Amino acid sequence: MTEIIDGHRHLGRGVDMDDDLGHLLSDMDEHGVAGTVLIPTDREIAVDNRAGNDAVLAAAAAHPARLWPMATVNPWFGDRAVAELVRAVGNGAVGLKLHPALQGFVLCHPMVHPLIATCQTLGVPVYVHTGTPPYAQPLQLVELARTFPEVTFVMGHAGSTDLKADAQVAATMAPNLVVETSWSLPARLTQLVEAYGADRVMFGSDAPLSDLGLELANHRAAELAAPAAAAVMGGTARRLFGTRVGAQGGVEVAGS
Repeated sequence: MTEIIDGHRHLGRGVDMDDDLGHLLSDMDEHGVAGTVLIPTDREIAVDNRAGNDAVLAAAAAHPARLWPMATVNPWFGDRAVAELVRAVGNGAVGLKLHPALQGFVLCHPMVHPLIATCQTLGVPVYVHTGTPPYAQPLQLVELARTFPEVTFVMGHAGSTDLKADAQVAATMAPNLVVETSWSLPARLTQLVEAYGADRVMFGSDAPLSDLGLELANHRAAELAAPAAAAVMGGTARRLFGTRVGAQGGVEVAGS
C-alpha cells in the first residue's frame, strides 16, 4: 500500500480556517494518512507568528510519529523574523512557510532574502504559497529559487488556480523547485508529474481550506503509475523533510 504523507495542512482557528487537533488526527486515520506537515493559520501567518509556531510545535511534540511542524514568519519583522525562524527550527520545525499575499510582500523582493539565507544555513526547505497575483506568482518564485540555488523551494498549490500554466513552465527553469498539489484536478496532476518528474511533486491537502478526502480522490482519479504515485503521495515529502518510516509503520524524523 502506498504511504500517504500530507505535505501541507493547517492547524488552529483563523479567519478562513478552523481545525482542531482531534479532528485532524481522526481525519488522518479515516483516510490512511501516515504523516502530516502542520502549518499555522492565516491570521498567524500574517501577524501572530510565534503563537502559530508554538501551536504546531506543541502538536508535533505530542504526536512526533505523525506530525511535523512548519514555521512561519513575516519578512516585514526583519531581524525578529530571522530570530523567530531560528528558534522554531531549533525546536523542531522542518521548514519555513511564506505567504506573500497574506504577509504583504512581493515574492521576489530582496526583503525576503535574509530569511532564505537563514533557511540555507539551517538546511530547511521553503514552502511558498503561489497562485495569487500580483504577490505570489510562480515565475517570481523561479527568480528567488535561482537566486538561492542551494535551497529547496516548494511551490504551494502549483500556482493554482490563476497561474497554473506558469507553474509548468517553471519546471525547466529552476531544478530546486518542488510542486505541492493541493487544488489540482486529475488531468493537472498528470501534467505536473510529466513536467517535473514524480520526485519533484508532493501531495498536500491544504485542509481545512480544501478537503483531505477530495484531494486524495483527485489523485486516485489521476491513475498515476505505481512508482510515480509512491513518490508523489509520500516519497517526495519524506525526502524533502528528512523523514523515514518507523519500525511500526509510523513516520519519524530522521535522527530522532
